[in-house]
Amino acid sequence: MVGRDGPSDSVCPSIVSYGESVDKHRHVVIAGAGPAGLASAITLARAGLSVEVRELRGEVGGHFRGNLQLLTNYPDVRDARIELCSLLGSVPVSLWPQRSAQLFGPSGKCVSGRSSEPFGYLLQRGPGPTALDGALKRAAEEAGVQFRFRTRARPEEVDIVATGGAAAQGVAREWFGRTGLPDGFHAVFDNRICPGGFGYLLVAEGYTVVGAAVVGHQDRALEAFHRTVSFFRGRAGVPRIEHPTLSGSLDLFLPDPLLTSTFPLYVGEAGGFADHLFGFGIRLALQSGVLAAQCVLSGRGFGPAWEEHFGQRFKTGLANRFLYETGGHLAYRWFLAKASRSDFREVGQTLYKPGAAKRALATIARTVWKGQPDCVHGSRCVWCRMPKG
Repeated sequence: MVGRDGPSDSVCPSIVSYGESVDKHRHVVIAGAGPAGLASAITLARAGLSVEVRELRGEVGGHFRGNLQLLTNYPDVRDARIELCSLLGSVPVSLWPQRSAQLFGPSGKCVSGRSSEPFGYLLQRGPGPTALDGALKRAAEEAGVQFRFRTRARPEEVDIVATGGAAAQGVAREWFGRTGLPDGFHAVFDNRICPGGFGYLLVAEGYTVVGAAVVGHQDRALEAFHRTVSFFRGRAGVPRIEHPTLSGSLDLFLPDPLLTSTFPLYVGEAGGFADHLFGFGIRLALQSGVLAAQCVLSGRGFGPAWEEHFGQRFKTGLANRFLYETGGHLAYRWFLAKASRSDFREVGQTLYKPGAAKRALATIARTVWKGQPDCVHGSRCVWCRMPKG
């Protein structure tokens, strides 16, 4: 059984295709054992290549201990569970489908966003056997991938880089633990609580995460966390929490498709594959890892491949982020009104529909939000935003 949603004998189609001319004796080295790196490793190893993953930490998902995150089921039409299943094969992973969200705006009023199909799946992060990272590691080991932990990979030895972001335009502080709260997906959109971001409360079978994400206001992240805890204590009965147990960051930049086909290939957040609007990056990480592996196998350039698959999404994501921040509370109210009237998964899909208006807004955003003068991404970056604090 994959997760807790669906029959135990379900068969999931594969999303990978293997090149016939690839050198089966090639040894591939991947730096980073996050979801993107493991997705690449599984895809390559199943095609018969020798694959080695090098990771600085002592285990996969090293700084997570079961924290809940959302695997989005939009904007793609194909169900995210099927994609994940094709990577994991028979390896089980805990998934909690989400069809209802309790959303709070600046007024404090709650609206419900509901969908006929899941708008996403909560999953756990960390080395646990049914957490995402632990499950991907087991699938990789079954495919023949070799792991070297507490090992730094030298640049000249690496084929694929999946080491996460190099800068922080967005940051998050969150607490994870067990509570007696009912299952649910809750979010609050209010700049007085989380400037440029949102607060969240996620509960699945007692596993609970309370967190705050802010963009462009790193110095206010801890304050946002405490305000979020206070908000959900009054609305949902969250217990008194003194300190966050996890800190995270989000690197938002736009890669250059003309300069991303040479080795090493950068995937996941290291390659700019991030959700500029809400920061839900797990699915993009997995997809970019698989796509990079397919390019290794087929000989196709990674730059043109990701531009075809994700280029428009990057532009719409940046446009969405620009509208979200510049619109402020007006944008939040529009989003909540839309969510309360429409299928919530379809709202997510609509947000990422490409068009001339979104392309124009993305161009405006790049002009208004000046790039960093001291970019840490190198020549493969065409734009990245200067943090405010």
